[in-house]
Amino acid sequence: AKSLKMPIDQAVPAHLAEQLAAALPELIAHCTEEETDLVPQLRAYGADDMANRLLDDHRQLLELSADLNNPAALNEFGLLLTAHVRFEERELFEALQKFWG
Repeated sequence: AKSLKMPIDQAVPAHLAEQLAAALPELIAHCTEEETDLVPQLRAYGADDMANRLLDDHRQLLELSADLNNPAALNEFGLLLTAHVRFEERELFEALQKFWG
């Protein structure tokens, strides 16, 4: 995520676009797994706000990753990815641990 934060007036380095393109299948699989496994559990425990945020973050990340040569999109992707990881670590997983007892 840190390497994606860049000035929006500079061209995206080719290696960076290539690295992100190579990581996209893993990102998609990760999102799919969370949406399949965690979203139903969150909804079952009444944590619809967390389920909705998870889904919305995933949607935005995938949309932003579609334009690998757009520095503004990659910058926003990096910022969102950082915020998303923090959300999962500090809120989502904490809540699930309480739900699971």
